This record gives sequence, C-alpha cells and structure tokens, in this order.
Amino acid sequence: CQKMKWPDIIGYTFYKALGTSAASIESSDEVFQTNLTPLQHRFTATGINFVVVRKSRENEEPIVSGYEYFRHKVEKLINLGAGCGYPLRLPEPLREEEFWDGFPQAESAPYSLAKKMLVIQGIAYRQQYGLNAITMIPSNLYGANDNFNLFQAHAIPALIRKFLEATRDGKPEVEVWGDGTAKRDFIHSADVAAAMVEAALHYDEAQPLNIAYGQQHSMRTVVEELTRISGFKGKVAWNTSKPSGQSSREFSLENLRKKLPSYQSKIPLKQGLETTYKWLADNYATARL
Repeated sequence: CQKMKWPDIIGYTFYKALGTSAASIESSDEVFQTNLTPLQHRFTATGINFVVVRKSRENEEPIVSGYEYFRHKVEKLINLGAGCGYPLRLPEPLREEEFWDGFPQAESAPYSLAKKMLVIQGIAYRQQYGLNAITMIPSNLYGANDNFNLFQAHAIPALIRKFLEATRDGKPEVEVWGDGTAKRDFIHSADVAAAMVEAALHYDEAQPLNIAYGQQHSMRTVVEELTRISGFKGKVAWNTSKPSGQSSREFSLENLRKKLPSYQSKIPLKQGLETTYKWLADNYATARL
C-alpha cells in the first residue's frame, strides 16, 4: 500500500489492518470532497480496488454516481451504516433481516436514516451497474484517531477527553450525561477494520452485516474504568436531566459468524479504553478536539 494520511478513525485503522496487502485503498473523506475531474484523476492515479464510504462530515453523507465506480473499475464499495438505524422497539438481539421493520430512535433519526440510505444506494448500484456494494453496521466504535470534539464526539471519546483534562487540570468533577444504566456493545476500531478487511475479501451480499464485539457494558462501567485509568480523584456528576440514550442495543452476530467464520474480535473494553486514553494523551496537540 502507498503511504496515506487518514483524517478519521475508520480510514486510519482500515489502512493499518490492510498491512502489506496489494490492494490500494481510499477513504471517501479524501476522495469525495473534490469535484468530478479531480475525483476521476484520483481514481485513475491510485488504481483503487476498494472504496470505503462512511461519512464526509458530521451528519453529511458523500454521494457519488454509481457510474463513476463502474467506469473506474472499482471492485467493491464498502458502506458503513449505523447501529442507531435499527428500529427503536425491535426485540434484541438486533438482526439484519429486521433492519427495515420500524422507525429508529427519534433523537438520532436524521443521522441514522441518512446512513440507511447508503444501503439503498448500494442496492441500486448493484442492480444498475453490477457494483459489488456491501454494507456493514458497526456497534459503538472507538479507538485511536477518533473525534474527541465534545460537540461531535460519541460517548467514549467524549468521556476519555473529559477524564484526561480533568485529571491533568485538577478539576473537582466530571459531568456525565444520563444515569449510567444505558448499555452498548463497544467495539474497538481495530476490530472493525479487521472485519472490514475480511468482508472486502469474502462478503459479497446486499444484506447489511453487523459488526460488534459481542458483549454489552453499561455507561457506568465505562466511567468506572476511565476513573481508574486516568487516576481521577474528583467527583463523577451524573446529570440525569440529560438523556441516557436507548437503554440497550445488543447486536446479533449470527450472520457475521456464518458469513465471515475466520473473523473474531480481539480487543476487550478494558484494554481498548487504556490504549485509546494513552493515544489521546500522547497525541493531544494534534488530535481532533
């Protein structure tokens, strides 16, 4: 692979996971913010085998004509969906076959419904151009090179930044939204990237495929671990006037294990929090804050 700069958590870890693979890779964040001519040159110049579509900016999806993928001989389009797109009242574990069986949580619907359209986009491109477009739905991911901006970040990167700064600056308390009871299946970005590489090589179906670690943890557990990791001695202030979020979001991994039998997530929450906390501490000056 040629050396590239990745501005996001997915591109960064996916590129690392490819290792010495002969396949070249581009992130849609890099490719799709250009106009048509640079896009065409970029496709031709880098000889892309796979294109990864996640999102270009917060709540903004990249759109490019399926014909461009077809014309530039892209072998596979990998869309990344969002777990919050699952219907709110769906029985758990959440199965891909029921992805369209209801409306998602209202608070995240504008974002999650936009992400769901990537599935439709992939199906349409598959039908019209024969493009091998797949969609993977990761659970709550986190890891190095994440977005730690408190106005944009998801739960774990936001909490890591809060605990790091509170410990460094001697703050008396850390505010945490909700009551800590909400549970999520947190998966490290390196595990997601490994699943994406496996899917790039071995998964060719239109139906979305869940990616998750396989174990849920409460937000209270995350906070307790970060308190330990950071050495924070102050008070954790649970702000129950703020939403806790959906109470649970357990993913079914039946299809993942059936379709990608060689894949296995490897990074438990404790280890992932420790390495991500250290990454932010070591890269605070250049991280996305």
